[in-house]
Amino acid sequence: MKQNSGFNPQKMGDMPQPENPFPIGKNQKVLGQIHNKSPQVGPPVMNRRPVTPVAPIAPIQPMQSEIVDGKKKHKMIFAAPLIIADRVTSSGNVYTRELCYKLIERFSLKPYIIVQELNPLERQLKKIPLSEPWDKKIMGVVKKAEMVADMLVITVECRLTRDGKKLAGMVQTLGINDLEFMPVGYGMPDNLNRIGLDYRLNYIAVEPRAKGKK
Repeated sequence: MKQNSGFNPQKMGDMPQPENPFPIGKNQKVLGQIHNKSPQVGPPVMNRRPVTPVAPIAPIQPMQSEIVDGKKKHKMIFAAPLIIADRVTSSGNVYTRELCYKLIERFSLKPYIIVQELNPLERQLKKIPLSEPWDKKIMGVVKKAEMVADMLVITVECRLTRDGKKLAGMVQTLGINDLEFMPVGYGMPDNLNRIGLDYRLNYIAVEPRAKGKK
């Protein structure tokens, strides 16, 4: 079994943002990853600070417990990178630092932002848009977020459900560095492709990183 579940921000400095907008209306886009398998790292921003770890950010261990059917069961909590601020994404858009701090505020509010797989084929069969969260397939929720240098890092709590256990298993067997966590939401980039502060985050998608993609 592969034991590589640690999150090392220093290895994520050149992580492309796997995000590919598609139109949903005349003046709207959904910003989120939709089968983009061609990584493209944007140019570094002037005066970028080096990406360095800030401890503690990545406890990958049971930290909370619930009594389920008379038995104490533990929830896995882990940290994962989501966005690099002011970095051009694979689709040419930019999540600004100001927007990242606004998202941090949103992550502190209820209802919590959920984490789940995209499942495009199953969504198509059930007629559930890729841009919307699927309540029956929740794997976990984002309990908080913070900036680690230029990176927005989320802390995810897995659900005590079949889908939640699947996410915990993915983290344990694949490791954070072999998973991609991607924001999916509504927003409109400006003429410099910077996503506006009216961006609405719907959910976080997760899937295994394609082989050979770092």
